[in-house]
Amino acid sequence: MLDKFLPFAKAAGVDSWNRVTKQILTRYLTKLRHDEYGDATLYLEGLLVKQLMKWLMGEQLIPRECLFSLALRKPTGTSTHCFTPEEIAAIERHCRCRPALIWLADVVVALSRTGLRVRELSNLRWSDVDFENNVVRVRNDARRRGGLDHDLRRTKNRKDRIVPLNAELRTILERLPRGRAGYAFGGPRDGRLKPDTVRVILQTRVLAPLAERFPAPVGARGFPHGTVHGFRHAFISQCASQGIPEATVMAWVGHASSRITRLYFSLSDREGQRQMSRLRFADNAAGNGAGDRSSASTKEAPQAEGDHS
Repeated sequence: MLDKFLPFAKAAGVDSWNRVTKQILTRYLTKLRHDEYGDATLYLEGLLVKQLMKWLMGEQLIPRECLFSLALRKPTGTSTHCFTPEEIAAIERHCRCRPALIWLADVVVALSRTGLRVRELSNLRWSDVDFENNVVRVRNDARRRGGLDHDLRRTKNRKDRIVPLNAELRTILERLPRGRAGYAFGGPRDGRLKPDTVRVILQTRVLAPLAERFPAPVGARGFPHGTVHGFRHAFISQCASQGIPEATVMAWVGHASSRITRLYFSLSDREGQRQMSRLRFADNAAGNGAGDRSSASTKEAPQAEGDHS
């Protein structure tokens, strides 16, 4: 708890709870959104701080005047656009056709085939890539005793995890040059991969030029409003639509709660149509709903394909 808020508060010069204000909490939640944390995380982080402030006031550790009102909308879904396989393929082709964006094509493949967050990918080192066991290890470094820890790698749940290597990603990793101070992925001009650079270039040089091909529904968010986090959504959504067990997906992406994982399980219209077409219902005797009810009731409806429950 508070593992993200306390470092933020310290950097903002807030050294006591009676100096936590509505403005400070708003700035904190804005930073989390900028770092592409989801709506559920923003809600829970904001709620935790508000509840702790209320408890401190009840214990008379801070004055009542320190309490403030800040509305937090409880999420029922996610507003992040989930890229479709067709959209991801178009993004990758767009980047591969432009020498200055080939690095971004590699990043897109890595994000959409692993579900890693962009900051986790930017911190991925060659020592984390295990070709022999065909996995990458997403590390959460232990905090050093004394000294600076700005280069420590942090996962959202502060735990290590292992993600199997997708064949396409393995091919990319095998051809990437070693170097970059031990980091696997590089950015423009082969420098260190920076999450903010990925966000800006994806929006301005990729999504904007392709927006006419993938227009957003009227009054809704869509492809033109996509973010880097949308590739994580796409990975989880594809896992769901292809029947990967939820517990396995949770382990791959580092979710501690199945409730959070389910926020990402959004089937596209095309996938929904495909799944509906697989359903088989009992044939009606008359073909129009007016058949012999007694005979129909004795027939066992055929099981939907793939349903072994």
